[in-house]
Amino acid sequence: NHTVNNPDATFSNNLENITPGLTDSFEKYMGFKINQQTRRESDFLTRSLPYTRGNDGKYYRYNLEIDGVYYCENNIIIEHGRVILAYAQSKERYILIDQFLIDRKEKRIVRLSRDKESFTESIYSIGEIKSIDSIKDGKNKTIIINYIDGKQVKIEIDKNNAIIGYENDFVTEIGNDFLYRSNQLSSISLPNVREIGSGFLYYNECLRSIILPSVEIIGSDFLYYNRQLSSITLPNVRKIGDWFLLWNECLRSISLPNTEIIGNWFLYSNHSLSSIFLPNVRKIGHGFLLYNPHLDSIKLEIERTRNEKSNNKRNK
Repeated sequence: NHTVNNPDATFSNNLENITPGLTDSFEKYMGFKINQQTRRESDFLTRSLPYTRGNDGKYYRYNLEIDGVYYCENNIIIEHGRVILAYAQSKERYILIDQFLIDRKEKRIVRLSRDKESFTESIYSIGEIKSIDSIKDGKNKTIIINYIDGKQVKIEIDKNNAIIGYENDFVTEIGNDFLYRSNQLSSISLPNVREIGSGFLYYNECLRSIILPSVEIIGSDFLYYNRQLSSITLPNVRKIGDWFLLWNECLRSISLPNTEIIGNWFLYSNHSLSSIFLPNVRKIGHGFLLYNPHLDSIKLEIERTRNEKSNNKRNK
């Protein structure tokens, strides 16, 4: 290595330059694949990739790390370095998706971490589960939860078993910290949800599509750190908590036609936001729209608010 210009590059990031067959040997020994088709992928040794080393010396790709526990692909868990293969040896029965374990035999889904979050509650609130199916669609899979009364809830996972989609047409209330660690989720449909607690998709960075036509109340820290969402319409939301859509880098427009009450730090630091529609807002907390450099259109029914203040003074 010290005979080349950049010794840390391991001979131009191609193990075959050292000796033919070294790539295969490396992959078998370390336990993960190297994709050297593009420069970006070949830089894997110098980038922060989601791999962790087990006590067997191999590296495992993980979806989530919580308190020193790594939830990996292929139903593998690394607990403080210890490789747990109990679920990996029964793939027909178990499916590990992020920090949740689906047991198809017992027809249940459980949270393995100590997090107090409400994803499993949104599933069990529908009714009694009849069966759980898994259908492969290209590289991804759709997990279908079938209920005794015929209802279905769908969870889409990618090739690494990370949750990327969720469709639940029946849940009406979402508790606190819903999927707040699942940063790979790209689409979610909750058409009948009327109330959402705090911490909803808190750390999500990939959400591109969200359907919430019926929601009326949203708690604090809603979509706190999303990086991909460009527009959102919440036609029936009346009340919004603190830190709503904080630091959303791609959000360009938002329509809130029936919102009346807004908490503190609303849409703080959204560098792409250019349009906002708030025709019925009555109360706004501090830090409203702070650090939004590109905002050039906002609608507030100021005249109506002034008239209401005059009427209130007359009434007094």
